[in-house]
Amino acid sequence: MDWYFTARWLHILSSTVLFGTGIGTAFQMVWAMRTGRVETVHSVASGVVVADWLFTTPAGIVQPATGLWLIHLQGWSLTEPWLLLTYALYLLAFLAWAPVVALQIRIRDLAGQALATGAPLPARAVALYRIWFALGWPAFGALTLVFWLMVTKAIPSPDPPCACRYKPPTPPRQKPDATPTPLSALRPAVLRRGHDRPEPAMKTVKDYIRTIADFPHEGIMFRDVTTLFADARGFRMAIDQLLNPYAGMRIDKVVGLEARGFILGGAIAHQLSVGFVPIRKKGKLPGAVISQAYTLEYGEAVMEVHDDALQPGEKVLIVDDLLATGGTCEAGIRLCERLGAEIVGCAFVIDLPDLGGRALLEKLGMKVHVLCDFEGA
Repeated sequence: MDWYFTARWLHILSSTVLFGTGIGTAFQMVWAMRTGRVETVHSVASGVVVADWLFTTPAGIVQPATGLWLIHLQGWSLTEPWLLLTYALYLLAFLAWAPVVALQIRIRDLAGQALATGAPLPARAVALYRIWFALGWPAFGALTLVFWLMVTKAIPSPDPPCACRYKPPTPPRQKPDATPTPLSALRPAVLRRGHDRPEPAMKTVKDYIRTIADFPHEGIMFRDVTTLFADARGFRMAIDQLLNPYAGMRIDKVVGLEARGFILGGAIAHQLSVGFVPIRKKGKLPGAVISQAYTLEYGEAVMEVHDDALQPGEKVLIVDDLLATGGTCEAGIRLCERLGAEIVGCAFVIDLPDLGGRALLEKLGMKVHVLCDFEGA
């Protein structure tokens, strides 16, 4: 079972129940009080109290519980600023909701007493309703902001690089006649209490990347991300982490640098529901283009982009798999700027810090985001 999706499903379901029940019962209560009829107020208030116990209370417990579960699964720190804000908002909502429940019970009882004696709705019930109405607004506002944070910040944190840890898929069981792997040969793992079978070690983005020596030239240690792309969990982890710093920001287009930047950029553009623009090597694009020469770690080249791919003022995110000398990305930056686009950031899976690419881009005023780094060339 994928516990991440289970936790996320329960979190979304509980938030739907919590918000939906709150809006529905509040509307019914307001409508009943506006009628001024004792029997209507008593009936609706009784139903609202029951709905709070059956739906709002369980959802109010499941919501923060699954939120903490997701924080654990995603590898977030409990003290991240946006999470601290979430705790404060949820506490505010609870402090407003708790007296609301008590007021609803009291209004129900007062209406029931009036109904039993044939008296009109007591002035005390109306006064309590006004307090109930006033308390509903901070609770509603706080939960609205909590849900906004859920949507805009529900992406794993990349700080420190590759710190977001996902549980890898459970390896296939060995056939009965297969030679069992000794525990000493496994990667560091945690033995669950009362069981002799180890749980697989948590993996990071870096763990999915393999190194191939002497490719494409002798002395080059090639960092191969195709193994990362081939693994569903690893690929999802990388896309989520690449997106994290830009949650809630306006991005009009994602620009991918040839060639693996197309794979990453296309996935990110899909996630953001925005357009994708490829920057390709000379002679690869069919339409009218603008060109930019640059120096890269293996020689010299020219990059091109269609001259109508970006519009002035559009905000773009540049994506590629590897940051080495920074020449390719610098060429991409120049092309985007020549078309009038504004670059919100440059995101990479891998940084080779010894080659100085990050320093180069930062000197150009770029905000650089990387998931992991490898020493050497």
